[in-house]
Amino acid sequence: ELPSNFTLDVVGSFVSGEYKNRIDIILSLYNLKERVRFHGLVFNVETYYKNCFLVVVPSIVDDAQPLVILESMARQKLVIASNVGGIATILTGTLSTLIFEPTAQQLSAKINQIYNLSLEDKHNLKVCLYDRFIKQYEITNTHRQLEKYLL
Repeated sequence: ELPSNFTLDVVGSFVSGEYKNRIDIILSLYNLKERVRFHGLVFNVETYYKNCFLVVVPSIVDDAQPLVILESMARQKLVIASNVGGIATILTGTLSTLIFEPTAQQLSAKINQIYNLSLEDKHNLKVCLYDRFIKQYEITNTHRQLEKYLL
């Protein structure tokens, strides 16, 4: 059970209308239609990043390196992600606490865990995410790493 003030903004397109219809039925069954908004494909996501408390990447299929995780890190946003594909190679060490198994129960538990952290702990996680992004993915550092490898 998530806090009653939580809403979910889903950014991205659905593969099929049939899948969206199934999601709508589930939302109706659980009286969640007022708390979940589908925005479809969005090209300017800044407003969504700016207004969100947490970015959730609940992948169930392998993805080598989901860009949304890196975008979130660069914006100092809290992000949690399922333990599939290459996600665990991004969120390592201290940040591995942001990974969950891809089940509804684990997702809910992880959201509640992050929600219940102190403001200081949330801030520290955001700083860790940003630092990791700068050290591993920022273009200048990436070029330096490539030069070391190639030279």
